[in-house]
Amino acid sequence: MQQWLHANDVRLIGVTAAGGYGKSALVTKLCDVAADFPQQLWVTFSDAYPFAVWGRWLLDKLEKPAPEKPEDLLVAVCDCLQTEKYLLVWDNLETLLQDDGQWRDEVYAQFWARWFGSRSESKILVTSREQPTLPNNTLNQSRWLQLGGLDTDAGVALLQALEIQGLNENLEGFVRRVDGHPSRGDKLPKVLAV
Repeated sequence: MQQWLHANDVRLIGVTAAGGYGKSALVTKLCDVAADFPQQLWVTFSDAYPFAVWGRWLLDKLEKPAPEKPEDLLVAVCDCLQTEKYLLVWDNLETLLQDDGQWRDEVYAQFWARWFGSRSESKILVTSREQPTLPNNTLNQSRWLQLGGLDTDAGVALLQALEIQGLNENLEGFVRRVDGHPSRGDKLPKVLAV
């Protein structure tokens, strides 16, 4: 992911996985080592904010004027992202998507098409449970990492390192049930009898 962050042809880096798999933690770590992006902004989409709400928030954070007309906001946001080298994080992007992967607010689709076509040095990092539908001609400018789980032996070793006790077969069964993501050891009893 660090290589993608510094690649000139990559504009969007996405991390997909089910909830609780560590997408946000991974992106936080990546932001920590992204020293050549002096301006970093993080938005968590806890609700399906319309583009107008997000766009005005972004321009406000960057201390740029937000146009009154909604149709001018898209242009202002894209133009703003070309002025400096920004690193934007869109956490929980799936909130903005319909069940079929299309955008709830069509202006987001217009934003991606316009932004990918610009000459911006900015990058956008995305965490999502699913990959959004992007314009076909932009797919070569995005990279996606699907987080997988640990294999059974590694999951058992992690549980043991967290001092979770139990029969080996119970630990193995637990790792398989959580699809290789037994990382929430703080939520587990110290003895696992499943």
